[in-house]
Amino acid sequence: MSKIGGSDASWVRPIAAYSSKKRVWYSQIHGKVMLSAQFESGRIDPTNPIRAIFTETECAPEFRAKLASRLRSQLKCGNVAQDPAIIMQLRHDWINDTAVPGLEIDYDGLTLSCDWRGLYSALFREERELERRNKRWFKEQESGAFAAMKARVNSDRADPMEMMKRTLMMHGNSWTNQRRSLRRERISKEVLEKDGVEWIWHADEDQEALNYLKEYRT
Repeated sequence: MSKIGGSDASWVRPIAAYSSKKRVWYSQIHGKVMLSAQFESGRIDPTNPIRAIFTETECAPEFRAKLASRLRSQLKCGNVAQDPAIIMQLRHDWINDTAVPGLEIDYDGLTLSCDWRGLYSALFREERELERRNKRWFKEQESGAFAAMKARVNSDRADPMEMMKRTLMMHGNSWTNQRRSLRRERISKEVLEKDGVEWIWHADEDQEALNYLKEYRT
């Protein structure tokens, strides 16, 4: 059977199953156990070529029933648009909690299946838009803030290393801000399409999810 994304190149991971606040389980026999699910090695469903199947293979046999129970409880509402429950990674490059269309989970068998074309399309679309927006931002800075900093360095009014550090910090902040904006736009659009309501964002309510994503991108 064929694999998607290359051999062992992709994985799908429920956020609820790896959150440090939620994955600890205390067993009378084993003590503290870290329950974590990582569905990987996607293969095409032989009965439906538009669907891919991902399997959890790392969980020790003695903990599979407990992990299944934990996942069933924490994902009982599915992958809701306003609070995505699943992170997708393609190779080592792209990691995001974009939509997982056609999501189905076999908790007893610890397998996950979905529309793989829709899955990758959502991931590619957001990453490409992120790159486009940051290229535009960088172009704008070349004739703005970057030009001003270069002028200060050339006239000996600023330390070159300090200006370089500031440039790198500005670039990093741009990526962070654009990622947040894109994610909010995507979620707001999905909520409007599915539920017919406009999602109102409050301050840093999405910071925890953004921190999870940042953790797996580094």
